[in-house]
Amino acid sequence: MHSKFLGEFAFKNWAKGQFQETLPQTMRQAIKGHLQIFYQRTGSSLQSNPEDELRKRFYSGSEIDENGLAGGIAIERYKMKDLKREMKSLLNDKRSHVSLIIVKAHRGTGATTLCLQLLFEFHKQYICARLLEFHESLGTSIEKITQYSRLPMILFVDSEMAYVPEFIDFKNDAERRNLNLKLLVVESELSFSQQPTNFKKKPPLQHFVGTIAYKIVELDRELTADEASQLVNQYLKIQSISDRKKIELEQLRQRVTKESSLRKFAIVSLTVFGKEFTGLENYVAYRLDLANDLQRKILEFLALVHVHTDYLFPVNALRRLAKREIVVLEMIFNNDDVRELLSPPSSEGRNVRRISFVEVAEEVLKQQANKNKEDFTL
Repeated sequence: MHSKFLGEFAFKNWAKGQFQETLPQTMRQAIKGHLQIFYQRTGSSLQSNPEDELRKRFYSGSEIDENGLAGGIAIERYKMKDLKREMKSLLNDKRSHVSLIIVKAHRGTGATTLCLQLLFEFHKQYICARLLEFHESLGTSIEKITQYSRLPMILFVDSEMAYVPEFIDFKNDAERRNLNLKLLVVESELSFSQQPTNFKKKPPLQHFVGTIAYKIVELDRELTADEASQLVNQYLKIQSISDRKKIELEQLRQRVTKESSLRKFAIVSLTVFGKEFTGLENYVAYRLDLANDLQRKILEFLALVHVHTDYLFPVNALRRLAKREIVVLEMIFNNDDVRELLSPPSSEGRNVRRISFVEVAEEVLKQQANKNKEDFTL
């Protein structure tokens, strides 16, 4: 079959939802394990996966899957409008085939979900894919697919893969081939003032961009009040949560209007699921890794008090440990992520605190015990 006709045939069949059948087996085999293609039928098996089950699995800490995307179970961050606008701008730019959108975000702010939502929304008009693994044949495979379909590829690269040397090699190879490729890359970052001294700060991704066109979309660390309210609504749709948890959710909805520090996905998940929150271990481990010695000692002490008494502890009683006359935890815990392990300041103005959740307190003790090579059984 003539190559021009073959390309037109693939393009038309893509529009009809038949791309999976028209993509030759050799192409599918070449990208297996390296790329996840969002085919036309992605998410079509929603009926075999009850929406309530999908919602519970996602909001208890699992990554959203294609059926969850099709069911619209995730809230849409208001930054999605900016992301779609910038992506359309790059797709319409005929001067630069290889281009890049950098989504700057703190961990746990929903950047991966945001990017997957964009892929799902665009997957009927363009080739949308997620990078699973680098491979020396990746550039060749993408080149064959884009030539075959005569469509650009939107490729999502998560933060774990964006800083490995293979990413730069892949980007340079894509430029040499002049691939019709739009890279959607998440950059998880700590602001300079938040960076702990024992961490080597990574240079921003745009440092490696070179001459290709790129855009930056920054995702706020905290949800807006409206996003937080939408999030609570999604949790309330989960049929298996108890009436007591529903009351706590409604109370949280009232608090987030005034307390922006509570407008976070993990806070709502911990409120509802507690130990069933599958991200608990990583949530605590990430923050303990950022903490300095004094912060970890204070967290251990407050965790012990929380687990065994459930009392709010008078912070000034930590004077000797903190080596200061007046103890203000906001001054000691100057990193937003580490401070998130603490309960919010007292609304009555009292200088008393504890760990944010008893499940977090238990996990802090367990992980610190493991670090100290001590046996600790809850």
